Amino acid sequence: MKPSRAVAIGITVGFLAGLLAAIYLNLAGEPRLEEAIALEEAAAQTGLANDSGLNSEDDPAVSRSVQKGIGLFSALAFTGAAFGTIFGVVHGALRAPTTPWQKARLTGILLFTGFVLVPWFKYPPNPPAVGDPATSGQRQSLYLILILATFTLFICTDMVKRQLEQRNITEHVRQIVTAASFLVPLTLLLIFLPPNDDPINVPADLIWQFREISLTGNVLLWGSMTIGYGLLATRWAQNKATNPAKNKQLAGLPERSSSASKVPL
Repeated sequence: MKPSRAVAIGITVGFLAGLLAAIYLNLAGEPRLEEAIALEEAAAQTGLANDSGLNSEDDPAVSRSVQKGIGLFSALAFTGAAFGTIFGVVHGALRAPTTPWQKARLTGILLFTGFVLVPWFKYPPNPPAVGDPATSGQRQSLYLILILATFTLFICTDMVKRQLEQRNITEHVRQIVTAASFLVPLTLLLIFLPPNDDPINVPADLIWQFREISLTGNVLLWGSMTIGYGLLATRWAQNKATNPAKNKQLAGLPERSSSASKVPL
């Protein structure tokens, strides 16, 4: 598959997956956000906002009606399209497995693990009433470092796997060593990266409901993107295999006739 086609499919399915995730988060996540905002406003009224690092007196640059409406849908749609672009690039770069569906499944697992699952365990998302604005930059930097480190480990693990295959190491030993080459440094990374020590001034059940909804929304985003990309890529591959002449015409190549053209003498 051409890179341009792979990216086009990724953008399309990512955009639609973002809209689907936005519908879920609007229905399930907004009530939890409203609760957190109500707690934040109550803390400000009782003089506790400064203790938690919050500044609720400032008017938001974007109203809540816009945030939970067009703002939420447009943000997730374009975020999904951006992730879809990455999905298409990674799908095209994978050399194994062989079928588009298997490659889409592996791509989805890798990207979901790197962008969502690993950071969620170390730095799970919090509602607006949690977090000191003064440490926002530091928290974002640590989050980005963890994502980059995870994908670096993916690349290193693949290199280890290929080296073991070239040396004809038995399959069960390859699997154990490959898994250990990823899990051991990842565990050390999760242990030694500094934790998020910002004060938590909201009920624990609200925090965990928010985190579970956020994780579920990401599962919906990446799951629907993976399924959609796998189906479209598989259909394209099947059409290419069954209609070679049509694909040549679409690519701008001349179609060869089965019978030789006759030249008049």
